This record gives sequence, C-alpha cells and structure tokens, in this order.
Amino acid sequence: MLKVWRISHGNQTALLRQRLNLGHFAAVLETETKPGLKWGQAKKDVRAEGVELGFVIVGIDPGSQFTGFGAVQVDRDAKSRGPLIAHVEHRVFEAKTSWDFSSRLAFMHEKLCEALCRVRPKAVAIERIFLGRNPDSAFKLGHVRGVCMLAAQQSQADVFEYAARSVKKGVTGNGASSKDQVQLILFAALGVRGTAQLDASDALALAFYHARNMEIEDNLRRGLAASPG
Repeated sequence: MLKVWRISHGNQTALLRQRLNLGHFAAVLETETKPGLKWGQAKKDVRAEGVELGFVIVGIDPGSQFTGFGAVQVDRDAKSRGPLIAHVEHRVFEAKTSWDFSSRLAFMHEKLCEALCRVRPKAVAIERIFLGRNPDSAFKLGHVRGVCMLAAQQSQADVFEYAARSVKKGVTGNGASSKDQVQLILFAALGVRGTAQLDASDALALAFYHARNMEIEDNLRRGLAASPG
C-alpha cells in the first residue's frame, strides 16, 4: 500500500537529510492510495471519511527527444483543512532520433493531449527555459514548450511556469541539488518505489512543487481573512 506521510522531523527525515546533506525536507500530509487504479479514476473509495475529492496537477519537463510527464492528485482533509497530495503517474514520452524536428513536435503534442485528456488536470506546471551555452538548443526547447502550453490550454487547464532551481529548492531545500537527489526525496515523500528516468521525476517534482505552492497561498489567504481589521 502506498503511503505519503506528514511533514515532520522524525527519523525518516533525519536519515534523508544525513544522506543528502540537506537542511530541509518537503513532504506532504498523510494519506493512502490503492494500487491498480486507472489513470484519472476517482479515488473516493480509498479515501478516509471527511476527505473531499480534489483535482489533478500535472508537471511537464519539456524536451525535443524526451519529455517528462508527472501527475499528482490534491484532495482536502475537512478535519485539518490541509491538502492531501498523492502520486498519480509519471512517465517519459520519447521521440525517435531518426525523426525530423517537426515530427517530434507533432509526436509530443499527440502524446501530451492523450495524457492530459486521461488525467484531466486543473493546472499544468511547465519548466522554464534555462539559457545555456547552446542557443540552438534553447530555441528548439522553446518550440517544445510552446507545444506543451498548447496541449495544456486545449485541455482547459491553467498553465504555470517554474524555474528548475526553484523546484529543486522547494523539494529538497537546496536549489543546487542534483536530479538524483530530487528524485530520491520526492519519491520518498510520495511513497513511490524504485527509480525512474530523471525527466519523469523532474516533471513529477513540478507538479508536487505547484501543489505545495497552492497550499502556502491558501494558508496565507486564510490568515489574512482571519486577521482583524
């Protein structure tokens, strides 16, 4: 059974901090999901009483050959008023190296539309472009990001963008963490076993990070609403 635990500073957290030499650990509220659920299937049968069904958030890590796709479901605990974040899926769409660039774009658009239609997200988080030393690669990545945004808009989801460094800091507490470190902490937080292609875990980290940002904003709004004057 898949488990996702509460934010804490217990033994699990201390062990991960010790292994990775990180000063922060972002986890999520405790919940459970049942293996074997179909993608996009409502999880009411495996939720505890008092938990309101929520929505799906998708993360996309764009690439002209490998595009990562990850999804989490966010529900709300009526008792604690906190979010419950559960893993839905993560995968990579791989285009063949023999295809020309336009064929790769068409392939990514088709696969993203299929996946988004399946999980029906409320929000899609896409990684921003990091301008490295190769301008041609940045231009190509910009085209792929445009395809990702188009697919997200066609699914009627809200689109958000995040820098990779911000996501790393939000998940591990260190913006300079390696992709392997992000995957290790993220999978521990979501109860995902094994390892995966880094493009897939990067995409899942985007979805997780957006879900955590929504919680912070929600807490801030509630705090302002409750403050006198």
